[in-house]
Amino acid sequence: MAIKTSAGTKFYIGTTASASTLTEYRADVYEAVGEIESFGALGDTAEVISFTSLSDSRVQKVAGVRDAGEVELVMGYDPDDAGQSDLIAAFDANNGAPFNFKVELNDALTSGVGPHHGTEFFWKGVVMSKEFEAGSNKDVVKLKVKVAITTAISEGAAA
Repeated sequence: MAIKTSAGTKFYIGTTASASTLTEYRADVYEAVGEIESFGALGDTAEVISFTSLSDSRVQKVAGVRDAGEVELVMGYDPDDAGQSDLIAAFDANNGAPFNFKVELNDALTSGVGPHHGTEFFWKGVVMSKEFEAGSNKDVVKLKVKVAITTAISEGAAA
């Protein structure tokens, strides 16, 4: 498969339903978040655990706990967009309940050996911030939201 641009990638917010497998995540109901300009990286980073041995004065390092971090979405603010409204409501609820999230890449094969229906990523996360940015008279009003990822990220081909 050749590389592709991010154009056509979709971001969704689900419910607080229990999910930990692709089948369970896919069973949830999702709302597409509209007018996304960009969003950050997805994936784990391992904490570095170090140990210095007296015998050789070398620092030894091993991978420790993993943290999927957070993802920031930057959107053109649309108060009529149901997905944006769901993100704002998740933040405003202020109860720390993790929601299901989904990203669909626009990488489905349209020819060649297949079928490949595109790549999906699923995880649970807590909406940690919402910020509005007016900018200048040449800017679109933007909504910025940060989602703290609380689980491993599950990946699979779209069903």
